Amino acid sequence: MPYIKNYFKLNKIDHGPVNTKFDLLSKYDYCLCIENMYLEGYITEKIFDCFFLWNYPIYKGSSDIKKYLPEDTFIFIDDFNDTNELIKYTQSLSENDKNDYRDNMIKFFEGPLINKYYYSIDEMFD
Repeated sequence: MPYIKNYFKLNKIDHGPVNTKFDLLSKYDYCLCIENMYLEGYITEKIFDCFFLWNYPIYKGSSDIKKYLPEDTFIFIDDFNDTNELIKYTQSLSENDKNDYRDNMIKFFEGPLINKYYYSIDEMFD
């Protein structure tokens, strides 16, 4: 019964179906990327989807993510003491700051680090 009650409430605020992740994420500047497990080295598609869509990923997951991805390409939740500090930081970002994140994402995709991820599925089946 609670599901049905909440379903109708949520359905009232629905603005139509989402056909793809791109359709939804491309409308926003920021995206929460929360992994379903917090294991070192465990990084899923969530953060990369943001990179492709020019969202600013706000990431929570692998504690060693900075070992794999340049820290100037995402916002790491663990770098903040609390949610208020994180919100203040995101609100303080200027358009130039946001463009710097995007430029850093481009550098990541054009640089040699992306190859580690681009072919990672192939390596799983070797």
